[in-house]
Amino acid sequence: MADSSSEGTLANVSKYSQSSILTHLETLDGDDRSALLSSLSELDFEGIFDRHVPSALNSKAPDSIQPFPEDNCVDLNDDVSTSSQSVVSPCIMAGGAGTRLGFDGPKGCYSLIRNKTLYDFLIPRCATNCLKTGAPVLIMTSPVNHEETVDWFRKREWYKSHGLEESAFILFKQDTLPSLSSDLTASPQILLSSATTLTSSPNGNGGIFTSLFTNAVLGQLTSKNVTGLHVFGIDNLLTRPCDPSFISAVCGSPCGNKTIKKTTPDEKIGVMATDPSSKTIVIEYSDLSSTDKELTKPNGDLVYGLGNICSHYFSLKFLNLLSSLSPTYHVARKNIDFYDPIAKEVKKCEAVKLETFVFDVFKEAEKVEVVSVSREDEFAPIKNKEGSDSRETALRLLTNLWKKRVGGEGLENVDVLDIEGWEGNEEKVREEVKRRAGEGETVITVWEREWE
Repeated sequence: MADSSSEGTLANVSKYSQSSILTHLETLDGDDRSALLSSLSELDFEGIFDRHVPSALNSKAPDSIQPFPEDNCVDLNDDVSTSSQSVVSPCIMAGGAGTRLGFDGPKGCYSLIRNKTLYDFLIPRCATNCLKTGAPVLIMTSPVNHEETVDWFRKREWYKSHGLEESAFILFKQDTLPSLSSDLTASPQILLSSATTLTSSPNGNGGIFTSLFTNAVLGQLTSKNVTGLHVFGIDNLLTRPCDPSFISAVCGSPCGNKTIKKTTPDEKIGVMATDPSSKTIVIEYSDLSSTDKELTKPNGDLVYGLGNICSHYFSLKFLNLLSSLSPTYHVARKNIDFYDPIAKEVKKCEAVKLETFVFDVFKEAEKVEVVSVSREDEFAPIKNKEGSDSRETALRLLTNLWKKRVGGEGLENVDVLDIEGWEGNEEKVREEVKRRAGEGETVITVWEREWE
């Protein structure tokens, strides 16, 4: 006899026309049936099919857009005051896996060189801010990689090596959703990953807002007098967490966004724009028309040329206002492995993943402070195993940046990784380089010994 919980689960499976799973359940018994029912019982069927799917079907770029007003963009390459008293926590969005990088593990644990990972490069910069302001470091993981990430941090005792308490790091999980069959208009079916488990993937970087509430993170931040978050992705090697010029420029607004100048019309990054109601928005690369992509100003710059690099500021006051907001979902079509319950084997198919975008909340803000930064100083994405936007291209960009930071006559060639405290303490590195050069020590360009 089925218990009340399994009866409720079966009722939902039937109500939302999951015929494939209902038929499959009839072939299972004992532990296998219980395991699948347990997974199904954790799903929010009403949320997925009554809210998320309709949201995804109705989401589209505005019918008409305008370029973001150039006069409203703050250029951080100019002199900007750094006198802000705001206490801002860095928040790394790191819920993804390193699959596209050829790495089986959390993307943040992907090794770039000399066993130094993305976390090895980013966390010291975050720790510098923490020591200065007392604001904790936030890391958003997902069920896909949470335990591996926690284990990685504990084994390395990161908080101790940076003079911090373990409480200085807050790791929290974003939600996941099952993949669905490709036609959302015809009773979309939940796909299985095995005979007893469901497909599952993170719900997009816009899931951060719900996760901040469900994991009670905002309350912890309030108790530590944090006034805002600098939210960014794990895969930009040149991210500058909570840099004073950025925070000073945006802290008076509910939201802020860093941008760079796009290099070509076909560069695959979103761009800043305004919608028909003059709200600030980000238009995804795939949603920008070919005509708009090619539009240029008299000076040759692209009309839609302010590129989004996933580096955002949100005030805590604004984040608290989002608690009742229903997120906008988008359709992402991807080829995945799924378990075919009829053939009883794993196959490939095109599936729909429902995803949210972090920048969709911009339209909820009274104002979004948009700033422009130097591409060479702040953008080195790592998206691919090799070629463009790979660890090699990112490391070369970081090499060039360090040359500029600590350079001078006779000091342009620096092996930064040989200097203790190489990341997060630029002045210390500069002094050490000068000392070594003064003693006639040979210094070489960062990492070139590994490449040549």
